[in-house]
Amino acid sequence: MGDIKVNVENRRSDKLLLVAGIGVLIISMMMNVVMLRRNRTLGEWVEAYRSRLVIPKGVRLPTIQGRDLAGKPIAIDFEKQDHPTILFVFSPSCNVCTANWPKWDLILQSRPNTNWRAIFVNMGSPTTSEYRQLHALNHYSVVESLATESILAYRLFQTPETILLSREGKVIFSWEGAITDDVGKSLFAKLISTQ
Repeated sequence: MGDIKVNVENRRSDKLLLVAGIGVLIISMMMNVVMLRRNRTLGEWVEAYRSRLVIPKGVRLPTIQGRDLAGKPIAIDFEKQDHPTILFVFSPSCNVCTANWPKWDLILQSRPNTNWRAIFVNMGSPTTSEYRQLHALNHYSVVESLATESILAYRLFQTPETILLSREGKVIFSWEGAITDDVGKSLFAKLISTQ
């Protein structure tokens, strides 16, 4: 009799465990659906936020003003140029910028075969001589200590950013963040097509 009572209790325990397991599975599946919906919504919010930060294609950018590497006032105009321009926006303390430098260097290496100009825009603390030497900045136009109106007009709130401008100073391509291989290829294709 005692064995039958133990078996009945074991079956009852097994059924309770099975019901509890099914309940946990159902709750887990419901939570996954909720998380997927929230992730989709969050992705939409991020894209909407990003679109407000990045300059839209076709916008004509005004003269950018700041200081050069020697600390002297500098103003660079992008309208009526002989060649397109790429702006490389960085900060010396930005880790993603550090990751972008090899990609930017590949783009810069293509320069002898194509006609375009490179402008570097420093949004961080002034560059050191070591930093300039490491990235060969002395060979390019560099704008540091940007004027507030330039920061606002160019929407330069985060680094890194890579912006391709036409000969007329209009945005052809703008990318904020790390440059992936696909983004680099897309940028290079747009650069070649503007020649």
